[in-house]
Amino acid sequence: MTTETAVQLPVDTMRARSMTWLEIAASLRAQHSVSALVAARMAHGWNHDQAATEWNTRWPDHPVTGRNFAYWEAWATDAGYPPSLNTFIRLAKMYQVAVSDLMEDVGNYRHLDSIRTVVATVTGADTLR
Repeated sequence: MTTETAVQLPVDTMRARSMTWLEIAASLRAQHSVSALVAARMAHGWNHDQAATEWNTRWPDHPVTGRNFAYWEAWATDAGYPPSLNTFIRLAKMYQVAVSDLMEDVGNYRHLDSIRTVVATVTGADTLR
């Protein structure tokens, strides 16, 4: 049994409990140590080919295959390639989340902002949002 099949029942249960797709994806990320992009797809219970079918139903003039999803999901490694902004927008619409939700695990460089360091030093705050 694949991980994606194994999580299907809990996903159904989470939806029955009125959890949003984002909340389900966050749960799957924590359970399975997958990226936000993978978790969003898994939240819907889709494998790569099923996600491609859903995409092609919505945007038949821009067809993709399951392999596209595999490449997009591996974009942070040497094995994949990054989705375009337009692709991220379509994925967010398809998964019913925000584009930023799909990039949650991509680099956050807020800590490099010098003002944050000064404010943290003055206030004693460990982290600033």
